[in-house]
Amino acid sequence: MKTKQSIAAALSLLICFMTGWTCWGDPPDTWVIWETEGNSLIVYGGPKDELDAFMTTPGYAVAGGFWDGSYALSDETVFPYGDGAIHVAFTTRVDWGNHLFNLWRTVSGRSVTYWTGSNPQSVASKIRFGESVTFRGLGVSLTIPDAAGASVAGNTVTWSYEEDSGQAWGLAHAYSGLSATSSFVMTSVLQASSGDYFFGGANAWVSVVAHARKSP
Repeated sequence: MKTKQSIAAALSLLICFMTGWTCWGDPPDTWVIWETEGNSLIVYGGPKDELDAFMTTPGYAVAGGFWDGSYALSDETVFPYGDGAIHVAFTTRVDWGNHLFNLWRTVSGRSVTYWTGSNPQSVASKIRFGESVTFRGLGVSLTIPDAAGASVAGNTVTWSYEEDSGQAWGLAHAYSGLSATSSFVMTSVLQASSGDYFFGGANAWVSVVAHARKSP
């Protein structure tokens, strides 16, 4: 028994060291899962006194011409639950170009999911945060930076993360450098973000999805 306890203690210390958490007392209110090259994932816990700042997503001005330009792709879904609500929101900048045999789209932005209430509990037992960006067209080729932590299937970039510390009420995801090219046709960009929350005290999963599509 003592041997098992010693091993468990050693593993706990190792986890604390690897995650950057303090090895005694409570974990920090905010911690970074990764942050590099314009891509990051930040977890939020503790008091919700800075919730207004957390909720803010960037705004993007629209610029356009005949051959190229940019536009914003955004959505937010709010699902009332308990004494609060679960939010999923994103704001994305899409830069685009439609030239002869050279059509391209580049995506960057920020998405968030968060829980505002305290009943059935202030923090979630688990949060699953997922995202997909689909570039619709013909002969589309995708390029994503290694730092994005995403994967490609066909014309779609997907990303997901599960936070199971039991200390979090929200996550913020920044992404950049997601690019698509085609020599033929590109029609629209479709984005969807989802937040799945498990509240152990109520033994309940709650799921929320936000999505938007826009051309060119």
